[in-house]
Amino acid sequence: MGVAGQPATAVLTATAVTIPIRGTTAVTLVVRDGCSVPVSGAAVGFTVVGNSGGSAVTGPAATDASGQAVATLTAGAFPGLNVVRADVTGGTNPTATVTVEGMAPAVPTPYLSQNSFNPAKGEVLKIRHMLPGPMPVEVRIYSVAGELIRRMPLGVLPGGLTVITWDGRTDHGGRAASGGYLVQVRSGGTTQTLKVVVVRH
Repeated sequence: MGVAGQPATAVLTATAVTIPIRGTTAVTLVVRDGCSVPVSGAAVGFTVVGNSGGSAVTGPAATDASGQAVATLTAGAFPGLNVVRADVTGGTNPTATVTVEGMAPAVPTPYLSQNSFNPAKGEVLKIRHMLPGPMPVEVRIYSVAGELIRRMPLGVLPGGLTVITWDGRTDHGGRAASGGYLVQVRSGGTTQTLKVVVVRH
């Protein structure tokens, strides 16, 4: 049995046990002493010990007056399990873990690596596209005036994360001028449009 007022047990729970990839959920740590009384001010640390591609956890360094410490888990970019561990310093140095599954989206979900890029410096735009299953994908780049400058038919891609790059060039090999462009991603019967700015200096 632990000493009264000193950490003896730790329980870690998640508000949601399944979340979308890159989604978030709260994870709550409760620390009690040997008499099952909440321990306030206990030093705690949160770490991700197993993840699905870049997951992260942030939280307070100590429990509050109710013996709790609430952290936020952000799932990684790939479907899979995210395991969070909480370590408590003091008493019996209890630890606890919780597992949250990052789920692939029900519909194709594209997003950009950045909102602007400079091809003159060797930068490329990365279009990350999470697919719920195998399906044909095509990317089209339009100027803000509606002119199609680049078409990239990619065929049928497998489910999961696909990274498509654009080097800032047109279909004819020319350099796209500085300014705004629309990135249109067609997949699975859906069409989604994202905005990017090409910077040349």
